[in-house]
Amino acid sequence: MEERRLLQELRAQRRGALEQMVRCYSGYVYTIVRAVLGEAVTRQDTEEVVADVFTAVWKKAAALSPEGSLRGYLAATARNMAKNRLRVRGGELPLHEDVAQDAHAGPEQEAERQEQAQLVRQLLAQLPERDREIFVRHYYLEQTLAAIAQVLCMPLSTVKSRLARDRKQLLRQLQERGISDEYLA
Repeated sequence: MEERRLLQELRAQRRGALEQMVRCYSGYVYTIVRAVLGEAVTRQDTEEVVADVFTAVWKKAAALSPEGSLRGYLAATARNMAKNRLRVRGGELPLHEDVAQDAHAGPEQEAERQEQAQLVRQLLAQLPERDREIFVRHYYLEQTLAAIAQVLCMPLSTVKSRLARDRKQLLRQLQERGISDEYLA
């Protein structure tokens, strides 16, 4: 079911809409919650927060804007509820390093790597939201294409073709900007 229609179904509190939302977005919400909570809580706590996210969205569904983004609302709710869980448990919010530090890299190599990583982030930000999510899920979260297709409620062939097209486009853009094939490997 497409996101806009699912949003309408949720707003109308129609039977089956909650289950459809959970089926289509559980992986997405879990990934967000896990990224915020990290190793600070158990898997059971993470799953509890995910369930709380869907419950909260269901309860407030009638107030959601019909032109809004269900994915965006789920993401914001997931981040906020995960942060609240950390605060309640007395944990710290995780700080994410954009680029892994290499102990053998000098300051010049590290600066170059940071510039390249920033360029990759900028190019990824230019992709359509769905394509960006496929790319990030596959290359950064190491999810299989079949798992991505299931989580995003998309045909596997669509996931494969979008990923191949976007990878080719990103490689071309990076090469045009002088990023070596060594960095892309």
